[in-house]
Amino acid sequence: MGIEIQQMRYCENCKKETVHHVYEDALELEYRCTNCNDTSQMVKSFF
Repeated sequence: MGIEIQQMRYCENCKKETVHHVYEDALELEYRCTNCNDTSQMVKSFF
């Protein structure tokens, strides 16, 4: 089960700062733009 928050981030698709839904679980972070629904993922590194 992951954690969901909202965060202001720069969207590459919209070319501006937008609100993103951030989903965090044990292995990765997923960012989804609330404006265009573009999704990006970041794998967590433990090293």
